[in-house]
Amino acid sequence: MPPLTLRHHDIKLKVTADDDATLKVYVVVDSTEADAVDLGNGNFGKLISSDKVVNGDVVTYDASAYDDQETQLQFITVATDEAGNTNTSPVYTM
Repeated sequence: MPPLTLRHHDIKLKVTADDDATLKVYVVVDSTEADAVDLGNGNFGKLISSDKVVNGDVVTYDASAYDDQETQLQFITVATDEAGNTNTSPVYTM
């Protein structure tokens, strides 16, 4: 997929998971960035979802820092069910 040239500030991501799961959505960042969280498999992310996120919610990412630039942004979602089991999504690139 070719890089996006961003002209709008917000990217909206609709997330899905099991009905009993709570989700956290991360933008993939370099491991040296402040607040980077180790998501496993060599991926580090910065949390972009501050409120409780559940199946079907839309999470908005402010991409204004990338306006008028060609870039490829990557996102990862981590789902935790009521029993405390976690599942990490593949990396989604846009």
